[in-house]
Amino acid sequence: MRQADAVGQGPVRYGPVFPDDGLPVLPELAAVLAAAASRTEEQPVGGAPVLLDAASGYFDRRGLPADPARVAA
Repeated sequence: MRQADAVGQGPVRYGPVFPDDGLPVLPELAAVLAAAASRTEEQPVGGAPVLLDAASGYFDRRGLPADPARVAA
């Protein structure tokens, strides 16, 4: 049996095949992320109000009432 390379640990002898790259990024999401990349202002501790409202809505839609004032992200 061949010894593993000390630096990179060498190949996996009977390991699984690597998965594909997965799903592509939606163009709408890529555009939103690209637009937000230049934003440098800091966010409040616990999350911005828009994020807290979105998280609250997410839980509300799943039957878990969540007040944005009691959510942290």
